[in-house]
Amino acid sequence: MSDEFTAYCKLKLDKDLKPAISNALSPHLHKDFLSRGEISLTLEIKNNFISEIHKTKTKFSDYKYIEILNTQISTFQLKGTDRLEERLKKTAERVSYQYKTKFRCGRKRSSFNEGITKIAVYDSELQDVTSLSYRLSKFEEDKIELSIRCKELHKQLLSEEKQRSRGNADYQKLETITEKLKRENDSLHKCLDLLEKHHISSVGGKPVGDLGKSQRYAKMQTLKTQSAKALWFAETYGLTPKNLVFETEHGEDINIRFGEQTESQSENDEIRLKEILFLLDKFAISDQAYHEIAMKTNDLPKFYLIKNCRDKFNEGIQLERTPGNVPGAFLNFRSEVENAIKQKFNDVPTDDAQKKVRIKVSGDGTKVSRISNYVVMSFSLIDDETSLSSLHQKKLWRS
Repeated sequence: MSDEFTAYCKLKLDKDLKPAISNALSPHLHKDFLSRGEISLTLEIKNNFISEIHKTKTKFSDYKYIEILNTQISTFQLKGTDRLEERLKKTAERVSYQYKTKFRCGRKRSSFNEGITKIAVYDSELQDVTSLSYRLSKFEEDKIELSIRCKELHKQLLSEEKQRSRGNADYQKLETITEKLKRENDSLHKCLDLLEKHHISSVGGKPVGDLGKSQRYAKMQTLKTQSAKALWFAETYGLTPKNLVFETEHGEDINIRFGEQTESQSENDEIRLKEILFLLDKFAISDQAYHEIAMKTNDLPKFYLIKNCRDKFNEGIQLERTPGNVPGAFLNFRSEVENAIKQKFNDVPTDDAQKKVRIKVSGDGTKVSRISNYVVMSFSLIDDETSLSSLHQKKLWRS
C-alpha cells in the first residue's frame, strides 16, 4: 500500500509528525479518558500533512485513515481502533474545510500550514513489537521468495525471447521458401497456359481395338514414339521405361516394348519359351487352354511363339507310332544312327574322316513298383576324342 502513496509523501516526518512525551496531552482529550489506560505518546501532526492524508483518503476510499498514517510511520504502528479512526477523520475533514474556506492562499495559509494538531495514543492502541517483528520477518521471506520468482520469470522471459528470435528466423526462412514456391508456381501456370494454347487435338478414326493388323501396327508405332517422348522425365530419376501396357475397349491388353532387344534378352526369352513348353507337355495342357490364358494375362508369351518353339524341336526328332494296337511312340533306330553319322562327318574334315564308325548300344532299367518298370535304351558313337558321358548318348526309348 505504501507504493500507492508515494505521490503524496512530499513532507518529511521529522517536521510534520512528531511523537511527544507522555505528559504533553492533546487539548481535545477529556480527563475521563485518562482512566482508560496509560497514555503512551501524543502525535503532533501539522495541518498540511493532515490535508495530504485527507486527499489520499479521498482518492483511495477503501483504506482507513489509520492505514494511511501507518504507511508514513517507521518507528511504531497504530492499531485500527474506532477512536483513533474517528479522531483522524474529524480532524482531516476540519482541516480540509478550513483550507477551502479560510486559508486558501497568502500568509494566513502559510501560517496555518505550521499549525499542529495533537492526538493522544494509549498503550493499547500501539501494536506489539513482537508481532510487528514477526510480520516484518514474514515480509522479508516473502520478499526473498518474490525475488527468486522474479529471477525465474526473468530467465523464462530470456528463454522466450530466444525462442521468439529463433521463431522469427524460421519465419523468415519459410517466407523465403514460400516466395520461391510462388514464383515456381507462377512459372508452372505459364507453362500450363502455353500447353493449353498448343494442345494436341483428339485423334480421329477408329479405336485401336477395331483396327486391322497393318493399321494397328502403324498406330502402335506412332503411339510408341509419342509415349517415349512423354516419358522423358523418368530418366531424370535414373529410370528407363521398358514396357508400357494399354487396355482396349474390348479388354485386350496391348504391350509396347521400348528399346531394342539385346542378345541376352533374346536368350532369356528363348529359355522361358522352353520352360513353358516343358510344363505344357508335362501336364498335358491343350493349345486352346494356353491361348485363353495368354489372352487374359499379358505376361505370358503369345501362342504362336510356343507353337514355333515346339515345331523347331519336332524338326530334329522323328517320332513314330508304335506298331499294332499298343499306344505310344518311338524313335527309329536306323534314322537316328544315320543322322548321328551325318552330323559327325559334317563336323570332321574330309581328310580326317574315319572309314569305320563304332556304335555302342546301351540299356538300363529298374523296377519302380510291383507292376511298373523303368527302362532306358540309348546309343553313342565311339571314337578317341569323344567322351562316353550321358551328354553324348542318344536316347532311343524310355518306359
